[in-house]
Amino acid sequence: MKKIIQFFIFSGAVLFTYFSCKKESITPTPVPVNTPEFIADDNTFTDYNKWTLLAERTGKDPLLGIFHNADVPGIIRKVYIKDNAQRVNGQYPVGTIIVKEYRNANGTLADFDQLAMVKRGGVSFNTAFNNWEWFRLDRTNTKIAVIAGEIIRGGTLGDNACNNCHSGAKNKDLVFTGN
Repeated sequence: MKKIIQFFIFSGAVLFTYFSCKKESITPTPVPVNTPEFIADDNTFTDYNKWTLLAERTGKDPLLGIFHNADVPGIIRKVYIKDNAQRVNGQYPVGTIIVKEYRNANGTLADFDQLAMVKRGGVSFNTAFNNWEWFRLDRTNTKIAVIAGEIIRGGTLGDNACNNCHSGAKNKDLVFTGN
C-alpha cells in the first residue's frame, strides 16, 4: 500500500493532505453544527451612524498608509460599532459590525464609499483572519457597494489589503479602534 502524506505551512497553520492507494475506512471530522455564522446583507448597515461611536479622527494620517483616505486634508473619519459589541477573551463575537464613515471638514458626507467589517464566523470563512468579512458601502444608501456588476465584499477584499493591514492589530482581533 502506497501512502503519501504532505505538509504545508500556510499563515502559521500546518495543513496536510493524505493520499492512499488502498481504500481505507476514514471517518471525516464532522463540522460542528452549532458553529454560528452571520452573513451580512444590505440591511445590516442601516442607521450605522446611530450606533456607538468608537473613534473620531480628523485630517491626514500617515499611519494609514494609502488607505482610508489618509492623505485627504480635513477629512473626518468616524468609526461606529453596532450594539456596543465588546471583546470576550480577546475576540469580538460573531455578528459584530463596524463601519468607518468619512465626512468633509464642514460635516457633510464625503464623496467616498464607507467601509465596514463584519465578524462572520462559521467554520471556513477567512479563518486565517479571525473570520472577518470586509465591505465597501455605497455612500448614498449604505448598501453594499456594487461596481461594474460586482458586489464589493469578501474575505480577501482589495487583494488582501484589509487582511494584511488589519493583521497589525492581531492582539485586538484585527480591530485597531475599540474596547
